[in-house]
Amino acid sequence: MKEEKKFKLLIINPGSTSTKIALYQNETPVWEKNISHSSMELEQFKRVWDQYDFRKRTILKELDKRGVSHDEISAVVGRGGLLPPLESGTYRVNNEMIDDLRAAVRGEHASNLGGILAYGIAWDLRIDSFIVDPVSVDELEPLARYSGIPEITRESILHALNIKAVARKFAALKGKSLNDLNIIVTHMGGGVTSCAIKAGRMVDVNNGIYEGPFTPERAGSLPTYPLIEMCFSGNYTIKQIKERLVGKGGLVAYLGSNSAKTVEEMIKAGDRKAREVYEAMAYQIAKEIGMRATVLSGKVDGIVLTGGLAHSKMLTDWIVERVQFICPVTLIPGENEMEALALGGLRVLRGEEQAKRYGSKKKSIGVVFWESLPETEIVLEELERALKEAGFRFRTGDENIELHYRNCDEKEANCRAIMADFLEMKVDLIYSLGSPVISTVKKMLVGTEVPVVCAEVFDPVVMGLLRDYEGTHGNVTGTYYRVSLAEQLDKGLIPLVDTVKRLGVIYNTGELHSEIQLDEAKKLASERGFELFPFDVQNPGDLHRALEFFQDQEIDALFLPADTMTPQVAKKDIKALAEKFPALCALRSAVQKGGLVSYCANWRNLCQVSAKSAVRILNGESPDKIPFVGPQEHQLIVNLETARALGLSVGEETRKKAAELIEKS
Repeated sequence: MKEEKKFKLLIINPGSTSTKIALYQNETPVWEKNISHSSMELEQFKRVWDQYDFRKRTILKELDKRGVSHDEISAVVGRGGLLPPLESGTYRVNNEMIDDLRAAVRGEHASNLGGILAYGIAWDLRIDSFIVDPVSVDELEPLARYSGIPEITRESILHALNIKAVARKFAALKGKSLNDLNIIVTHMGGGVTSCAIKAGRMVDVNNGIYEGPFTPERAGSLPTYPLIEMCFSGNYTIKQIKERLVGKGGLVAYLGSNSAKTVEEMIKAGDRKAREVYEAMAYQIAKEIGMRATVLSGKVDGIVLTGGLAHSKMLTDWIVERVQFICPVTLIPGENEMEALALGGLRVLRGEEQAKRYGSKKKSIGVVFWESLPETEIVLEELERALKEAGFRFRTGDENIELHYRNCDEKEANCRAIMADFLEMKVDLIYSLGSPVISTVKKMLVGTEVPVVCAEVFDPVVMGLLRDYEGTHGNVTGTYYRVSLAEQLDKGLIPLVDTVKRLGVIYNTGELHSEIQLDEAKKLASERGFELFPFDVQNPGDLHRALEFFQDQEIDALFLPADTMTPQVAKKDIKALAEKFPALCALRSAVQKGGLVSYCANWRNLCQVSAKSAVRILNGESPDKIPFVGPQEHQLIVNLETARALGLSVGEETRKKAAELIEKS
């Protein structure tokens, strides 16, 4: 049986005086925390947006307190805020959404921070961020939008997150797809929204703020003439009228409390007025459900009552009594917002649902890298620099391109999943970092026209991935960093040690880069007449045995190749070898850890070439017109500390040629 892949999702649900966070592993909550914020903490902020840094620090502090490693989080999901009308679904957070939330385009509300916080934390971790079914979901049918006068159009403002989640649960209980059902879901809390769902779409609903039944604190729909007279009586300001409608209406206006529990206690104590008001609220909710049944032409597969008030048996009994003639009623009490957010993100991570794109179409780049290394940071830095210089804007208020960073964590399965995600997102360009990535990229792009720029590639032709370096490779171009071993010896090692008659080589059986370089070393040894002593190292822990082997063979020098294992070798292990034998290193990073010398590609220059190729493609140039090129410049790197430890003299000519002299590693 195939083991289920485990995803961990950080869930963020900001409220007016609290921030709920949770960590989910797939469908299961690992832990949940409601972080309260005092009025003193929040009153220093003029706008909701201003609370971002404060709330982000609070969340990160809680993660550290619980020992949550940032590397284990797969995605961050935030509560959707007051956005322009949207279809139901899970949305990938982008800068356009952030701009709208920051501007509070439909009003200030703590939930606006949900997407902002998710994006900020996910950006630092280079993972995805999502929102799920915000309150502004609008799937109303055209007839539902008419109000009676052209100047006013009915708007969809509802508890979309919980309503859609509960609808899915109901469908699962029935063993059917939501798209095959007609159901009415009524969320009952501080506000009440009754929604007709037809074939998965929320086609008709009362506006949860100022329409529908009265609620614990909202007036709901009112007789219009008396309301107009009240507004123009001169006895109320606009603010006071709005407060009577939302906040001080409903149960608060009639009974002085917005607590269903308090009202029920009043009823049990014999308060006839409280009973009548509470039953009137149930009466109006039932009428609202009846209205939704007409929208569905009476073809209703189920009625679901949800939200906090669904826990009230007194209230739900009154409602069920009036609507059960339509069809059976199911109770799914509570809001379950954290679970709904987690499941929305999980569906996307599992590939069960495609994340929707918010806003207008912009260019986008999918950046995929095999592992996070210092060299990787330079690649990304130069890519962003080239994009900015070419007029592309990202992480700004007027962005015209999006960058999606993905780390494979050295796993091919992750790489395949990332590529599938990029293809679903329809990115305009894939920027591939690392040799192990490109083979997967090539396989998955067969039959597509998505352009690919490769960086951090050892040698695509020698690796058998491309026929040649010229413009005959379809939609793939880029740069490679391989420097021949002959050049590395002649321009790197020989000037320091004069001659090499016995050369030790570290290699890794089964690792393509390593085997290519070992074959090259064997051929060069045959041509030049020196002896070769290879030692197979499967992991960095084997290096102590390599040291013993090379000492027994009395080698003159050592070659550390460019492969996927070398960057993982600890500094102490490289120094242990390099202080015994002059070590020629194919990677600059190995010299920084204690190796003697490297004659390698000018990494930053190579990254600049790759980045410029990306810009050319984004500006309309075909990738098959851009050659795949190798090092344009080379660098000599010498570790003077290691040279002194080996008793080697670094001459003035070598010092002048060196791009970098390391005094202390």
